[in-house]
Amino acid sequence: MQIYGEVTPKSAVSLARYAQIIGYTECAFFGVIHEDNIKSACREIWTKTQRDDVLYYLAEAQDAIEDIIQYPLSPKWFVDERHKYSNPVLTKFGHIIAPGTMATTVISDGAAVTIADICSIKIIQDIGSTPLSEIHVFYPDTDEEIIFSNITYDIATTTLMIYIPKCRMVEYSLLNNPPEGLLYSDDTNFQTTVDVHRIYNDQTIQAKLVYRGDVCSSFCEESYDSVCEYIDNPEVGIIRLDSHSSVSRCCSYYSHVELNYYAGLMPLTRMVETMIVRLAHANMPSEPCGCEVTQRLWRRDRNTPQFLTAERQNCPFGMSDGAWFAWKYACNLELKRASNISGRY
Repeated sequence: MQIYGEVTPKSAVSLARYAQIIGYTECAFFGVIHEDNIKSACREIWTKTQRDDVLYYLAEAQDAIEDIIQYPLSPKWFVDERHKYSNPVLTKFGHIIAPGTMATTVISDGAAVTIADICSIKIIQDIGSTPLSEIHVFYPDTDEEIIFSNITYDIATTTLMIYIPKCRMVEYSLLNNPPEGLLYSDDTNFQTTVDVHRIYNDQTIQAKLVYRGDVCSSFCEESYDSVCEYIDNPEVGIIRLDSHSSVSRCCSYYSHVELNYYAGLMPLTRMVETMIVRLAHANMPSEPCGCEVTQRLWRRDRNTPQFLTAERQNCPFGMSDGAWFAWKYACNLELKRASNISGRY
């Protein structure tokens, strides 16, 4: 089985959102010296190494939680997920959004950025009824995504407008900023072009039924028939295959099915964000850079009480307060499914 939707380590909680959650000045967090930094207690300049460390632990925490709850916290595509043939079939992960695979189209490569306190990208193009949630902004020719703060589309003028705070637009070659930071007032420190792509679910190829040739002939290699998927229960993950899937082929029968589907939690709630952040803090070996407020949150989540219950001692996430909070909430979110719906493996 292949999983698409992530190339570099990513988390449902973006770094921009993490800075908001811990109450950190966004410019300082992204390595930029801004005059308003002085107004905040949380103004120490972060480096790329420090941001990457946080991102690693956010992604690690999300992976650990998803192993328990049995569905992605941020939507992902699962491709060629193989099961023993049955109809219906129980998918490996729950919270199915739709059958299909990931597809990408270019809206504009090298789109110009107007540098301002809130940078803007203006694209004149008819995108029809494309959901704005499917539009993503990247540094040119990379998978490094830039999180925008707002996006609008005017159908009458076919004008797409994307808005991004300036401090999230540090020039790509300067992302590894010096410890002293980059000057906000120097526009050459900021990216002037971006790639804008649409990433969406393509339902063209849904499921493949696998059979090993016909035993009536000498042909023994695996062959496939394509069929449609119908979601009977999206939360649990029960997919019914096209009725033609019951047809046998001469002396052969379908042995397996390979599924393609898009699944995950939508939207991400604040409690889920808190769960990811607290478990990430619990796993960080050293406190994150920054002010007393940030470090207090880290100490809160790293704290382990002197006296622990037997249940707490056996917590698979660890015994700290952050790990315990994440474990208890993950148990509430865990998907309860019968194991005999299909013969999956």
